[in-house]
Order: sequence, then structure tokens, then C-alpha cells
Amino acid sequence: MAEEVHVHNTNPPSSGGGGAGWIVGLLAVIVLALVIWLFFLRGGDTRGPDQIDVDVNVPSPSAPN
Repeated sequence: MAEEVHVHNTNPPSSGGGGAGWIVGLLAVIVLALVIWLFFLRGGDTRGPDQIDVDVNVPSPSAPN
């Protein structure tokens, strides 16, 4: 005689965790926004002159005797 076995697996109730995932995601978005702001808005400003003419006069060193 064979026995019939029924197993009912239920998932545990969701506890609403995952707060660390939200924090990591938020930090990633903030860092990405900061990098974009620094690169495109501050570092990408090329409205200055194309060439800079600098006259540097340095006295020549004297040779030892």
C-alpha cells in the first residue's frame, strides 16, 4: 500500500526589508550625478582662448670655474 504525501510549501511573509538596496542605489545615483555635473558643467567649459602666449625669462646659470 502506497502512502500519499502532500507537502505544502508556503513562502515566508515579506518583512519589507531591502532598505540597504535603496541606500546603495541612491548613493550610486548621487555619485553619477556629481560626476556628470563636474565633467560636463565645470570641466567641459572651453570658452577660454585657444592659445596662451607666455613670456618666461629665466637667467642662465653660471658654469663652475
